[in-house]
Amino acid sequence: MKKMTLLCVAALGTVALAGTVKVDALQNGDAKTTNGIIKMQAGGDTDILPKDPGTDKDTPIDPKDPNPKPGEPDANHVVKEGDLAFTKNPKVFNFGMQNVSAKIQAQGLYTVKALNQDTDDNNKIPFTGGIQTLQVYDGRPAGSNLDNWQVAVKATPFTDKATQKTLVGATLHLNNANSAKTCVRDKAGDVTVAPTIAIATDGQTTSAVFGVENGNQAKGHTDLSWDATDVELQMAGSEAKVGAFQSVVTWTLTDAAFK
Repeated sequence: MKKMTLLCVAALGTVALAGTVKVDALQNGDAKTTNGIIKMQAGGDTDILPKDPGTDKDTPIDPKDPNPKPGEPDANHVVKEGDLAFTKNPKVFNFGMQNVSAKIQAQGLYTVKALNQDTDDNNKIPFTGGIQTLQVYDGRPAGSNLDNWQVAVKATPFTDKATQKTLVGATLHLNNANSAKTCVRDKAGDVTVAPTIAIATDGQTTSAVFGVENGNQAKGHTDLSWDATDVELQMAGSEAKVGAFQSVVTWTLTDAAFK
């Protein structure tokens, strides 16, 4: 596990983020969702001249999908001092339109990077900056046995609604998600980030993301951020198939020590 001792970056007070839509928040936790999207079409096979073994390289694909399914804009998250709640969460992991060929299906492992897409406050696509953030706000009183919190994640199978086909064994990977910062009320917070964040899309497996261990605290806002294109979807090549597949990723914040 990675541990980070973090510095206070803002003074605490009554907190209300910009926006007009109130998000119900609980003193003991919260949950938010992110949509996962990938579309696959037949194609990608081309006539090529024979090459020496080990020198053939796949041509990078630059997929574009103008229609990600956004969630709730960050600006509409509103919390009160005393809440434990999410104040930012990624809206979409969009892997665009990918070609599926016999060569891809023969691969042992097939990996696709997400597009530089999400929604900003103006619902522009693609969004500016390329950074996605999962942000926790803990405004509960320090030293009142309300110091711990943890974030976990799980995801439903990538499923084509029309055919009910699924991408069996597909896994989401959040790479380089290790930049956390917090404003701590009484002392420096010690936030622990899972060394690897792999999300099995089976609807059952729950994975740890980040949080506070027993004996530590992280009051105020704590960010975990990553580049949108550092999100990867991996599956066996044999699972790549034609269809429009979607998954729902659920982030859960609870009043419990990170383990």
